[in-house]
Amino acid sequence: MLRGAERILQTVMAERDNLMRQLLQAGIRPRIGPRKRKPPEAGLAVPAVPPRGPMPLQGGAEAPLDFSG
Repeated sequence: MLRGAERILQTVMAERDNLMRQLLQAGIRPRIGPRKRKPPEAGLAVPAVPPRGPMPLQGGAEAPLDFSG
């Protein structure tokens, strides 16, 4: 049984190598692995910080300070 399986495996591998050789001779490079897909907005260049600087946080020095309590 093992000899038959080895023979089948050799045949399949030889066929695969034949197809790969034909593709390379035709100038076609086969893709190996899954295709990497990017969302459409991935190509847009967006700065991390707006040109006029970061927006001020809410609160801070202008927040009313009430220490009575």
